[in-house]
Amino acid sequence: MAKIEDILHKYKEDTVRNILNSRIVSGHIKLSPKSPTVLELVKIENDEMLFSHGKEHLRIHCYEEFSLHTDLSPDGIEKYNYLFWIESDGIKDNAAKIHYMKTGRMESHPNIDIAFGDDIIFYVTQRRNKQVSLEIISRMLYSWFAFNSDNGSYLFIETFPNSTRNFRIHGLESHVDVNVEDGKWVIHRITRKPFPSRYSDFLSYNPVRYSLLNFVEQSAAREASETINLRDKTTGDTVISLWEKYSSIEQQRASDFKTRMGKLSFCNSIQKKDGVTLIKLLPNEEQRSIIKEESDAVLNASFSVTGRSDVKFTFKTLDPHSMIASIVDEDYPLKQNEEGALEIDIRGDEAVDRRRKRALRSFKDNATLVLINLRFAIEGNASAMLPKPRKHKPLSDRTRAFIKKQFGIDDLTDDQKRAVDIAINTPDVCVIQGPPGTGKSTVVAVICQRLMELAEKENKADKVILVSAFQNDTVEHIASKIYTNGLPTIKIGKDVQGIKAEESFIYRMRNSIDDAIHKLAPENYVGRISKQLADLRVLLESEGNEDEVKTRIAQMLASFDISEDLRAEWNKLNRSIKIESGEKDKLLAAVKGLRTNEDSYSDDGFIRIRKLLKTSLPLQESEKMFLEDAPVDEEELTEVFLAKLRALQDKYISALLADENTVKGGVNTALSSWLSDAIMEFRDKEEKSYDDLDTFLTAILETLRSDLFGNTQYIKDTIQQYAQSIAATNQFAGSQDVSDTNYENVVLEEAARSNPLDLLIPMARASERIIMVGDQFQLPHLLENDIVD
Repeated sequence: MAKIEDILHKYKEDTVRNILNSRIVSGHIKLSPKSPTVLELVKIENDEMLFSHGKEHLRIHCYEEFSLHTDLSPDGIEKYNYLFWIESDGIKDNAAKIHYMKTGRMESHPNIDIAFGDDIIFYVTQRRNKQVSLEIISRMLYSWFAFNSDNGSYLFIETFPNSTRNFRIHGLESHVDVNVEDGKWVIHRITRKPFPSRYSDFLSYNPVRYSLLNFVEQSAAREASETINLRDKTTGDTVISLWEKYSSIEQQRASDFKTRMGKLSFCNSIQKKDGVTLIKLLPNEEQRSIIKEESDAVLNASFSVTGRSDVKFTFKTLDPHSMIASIVDEDYPLKQNEEGALEIDIRGDEAVDRRRKRALRSFKDNATLVLINLRFAIEGNASAMLPKPRKHKPLSDRTRAFIKKQFGIDDLTDDQKRAVDIAINTPDVCVIQGPPGTGKSTVVAVICQRLMELAEKENKADKVILVSAFQNDTVEHIASKIYTNGLPTIKIGKDVQGIKAEESFIYRMRNSIDDAIHKLAPENYVGRISKQLADLRVLLESEGNEDEVKTRIAQMLASFDISEDLRAEWNKLNRSIKIESGEKDKLLAAVKGLRTNEDSYSDDGFIRIRKLLKTSLPLQESEKMFLEDAPVDEEELTEVFLAKLRALQDKYISALLADENTVKGGVNTALSSWLSDAIMEFRDKEEKSYDDLDTFLTAILETLRSDLFGNTQYIKDTIQQYAQSIAATNQFAGSQDVSDTNYENVVLEEAARSNPLDLLIPMARASERIIMVGDQFQLPHLLENDIVD
């Protein structure tokens, strides 16, 4: 921000002698401790001068004669056109040292609003190379052209002969042209040119002080925005208002449904195979009627057991005649032969509502230009959309190489190229619609590749891409096709079945390393102890043959020395209890399922913790106590608790993932871990005997490959930190894991399927582009038609 002292000190050589050494006669002015205090000359009487500073006054008597020139104002009044100031140390005891400099015509006014329109908005966004909010543009213009002081803001104005409707305001690095339109100042063109370095040039500028100065938007966009806001407040007929009403009715319906259902008694819970639990419902007449007439709503509802907030489930099936319901959950939420009462649990609905409202606030109150334009398009004011033309080539040589490598084709179709062109060069929102088989997923991957190329040139701070969709499997599918900086796009949130992006990435890395080792491996490679131990670890993890592996290790240890720590762990290992592989999978799912941020914890965090406590995970006593004291309600939740919960989750994921690559049979996690430590110890010893480059490189690659085992979560977290893209469902895009970050581009897959309020959640994170992809004929909205009506 420019300050008045930037001008006061700019011409020191020309004004070095302009000092009034004086005695304070009366009054007092509080000086700024770090910057000059600017004074306004009120009058001169004989050899005394009266100054003001806000409501404070200071009368001084000069020790020496002084000569200040007067100028005639346009109305014929003599005026002293000088800037006066006192430095922070300018008053000592009763003496004051006042500096002054001659200026152009001085004026003071109470306040002014200076308007800017679309051309200035476009200039600022181009200069910043990113979309910014109108509030930020106002602050930037103030910092460029207003010189701040403790008694107001100064403008330095250059006027032109024979013109009262056009003039120029000068800032430190640039100037702006001003037109007077209907009595209002409107700025139109900014030119990069520094403030004059010669004092004689400065004297042609007129300093004008304003008590209050603002730069305000005045454009078709502002008028449209005001109209939309007025409709919001009065008629409530904007599209967004209607969707807010939809969400409100939806939320109220969930609450009413819970009230109408009340407490539903059950008995005779029976645990079957594959996580199936059967229960007998004991409804009253009203509940029986609800179950028969609103069966879909009952099957879609979440239930919890009265008095046990750690249990949450949905019915897989429900026979309205026998009132037998089935629950599928490997953790068996109900005990054998349990009885009690169920209640509909709407915590998930409440979390959805909170995320939607948060996105709406951001959409309306803190909107970037891309969101402002989105709102105009939604509400039928497309003519007011703010411009930001782009002229990027849709495909580069690097993009074409990516297409060839990733999809095995030489080029895109004409329609696909056009889609990429529109998406890359949109100033705000792009919509790509196409039926199945037209290559929408390919187009999305190419668009993301091209956006990454552009971002690398511009070197921006924001993450580049947020990919989002309604369903988890859709997010995982599209994320698997998008790479940024050579790293896969990680999906965060709920785990889904199938190979995840980070697992596929690790698999390809292992294969590449194996190929390199095979080419490099020297003749003595097979006989090295570290290699023999590595082969045993592969045997253990692929076949689970623990007895054979232990026998061969024992034979090796009879011939080789190992450290005392490894020997002690080996002895302890032979006394440890084996955990079956199937149990480990359940434990891993339970630990991964812990909710470790505020939004997700409010959904079912307490329930997840109670489920974990029911498992056979070998928790320490202090850890058990910590989990048993977990807060039930969001109000009791603290960041300290969440931090400890994340640490505990990381600890046990790391331990359990050591056997992640088991194909069949039980794997002793501790044995696999011991082998990893032993491999590292013998590699360290073998380093000293390297006598050729191939052996050295082979050992390095072996170490890298071994680091890939058992570190999936760490690798995932690292990719998430350094990659420039991330993927999440529409709803999870409102979680803390995503919402704390800005994304230049938001890509929405199957966009036609989502509730618009859910789409706004990821959209609110966009700073440059929103790219919507889908087919409303194939996958239409999932809506409650009676609420729509």
